[in-house]
Amino acid sequence: PQVKTTVKNLGNADLPSLVIRVAFIDEKGVITSDAKEWIRDLPKGYAKGPFFIKGTVGYTNDKSFVDMAKDDKKKWRYDLFYSTSYNGPWKKVRTECIALPDQYERIFK
Repeated sequence: PQVKTTVKNLGNADLPSLVIRVAFIDEKGVITSDAKEWIRDLPKGYAKGPFFIKGTVGYTNDKSFVDMAKDDKKKWRYDLFYSTSYNGPWKKVRTECIALPDQYERIFK
């Protein structure tokens, strides 16, 4: 899967660097991959992006997609964090479910 995000500096000062980190989480709650995007020179009031951050999560087959379509608790998720340093500390921005392929989303709707 991939996460698409845009970053906007809402602060009072320019940011010399900002790091976006995405943790991809499988249906069991295990972090299966972790990816980072380093953003340099973000002036106040400006936005950069979109950024596409890719990761891996579990096996992709019909059975796993159907199980996820039936039960939201089994859907893969990602956690989005940011930091001003490549190694953290990290501040969590959000947790979201990863969308399934359209044909599986439509099955149970």
